[in-house]
Amino acid sequence: MLYKTNTFDPLDKKIYIDFGSPLRKDEPPLKLMYSYDLGIYLIREADKLKEKERVYDWTAFLIAYGEDDDTEKLIKKYFKEIKKIWSKYDYSDYEPIHESLTVSRELLDEADDWKDTFEDGREDLLDWFFDEE
Repeated sequence: MLYKTNTFDPLDKKIYIDFGSPLRKDEPPLKLMYSYDLGIYLIREADKLKEKERVYDWTAFLIAYGEDDDTEKLIKKYFKEIKKIWSKYDYSDYEPIHESLTVSRELLDEADDWKDTFEDGREDLLDWFFDEE
């Protein structure tokens, strides 16, 4: 199980994670990480453990709160793999840990004002993420 001591502090916009976790026992200490590098690391670990809840929460977090960067770069470097992992699970029975982490194709289609709450470029990322391939 991934430790639930991972938290996002909205005041300082930092993610805090329990680096003493047994999941990291054979790995070197982590350095300060770019939010997407940390996110994809946590999503991979959650997938290994078949924890769809963590896959959902961290994916939604990166979509909603990830640092602004070029959308094409984010898709190529991070979200192609994240989307592949995301697609393995059925989230129809899952309720996100916070309403701000609610993401779905239906919500994207029905709530234009919801999309407008994201930073510039997020709408393109959301459209790409939820498009059927």
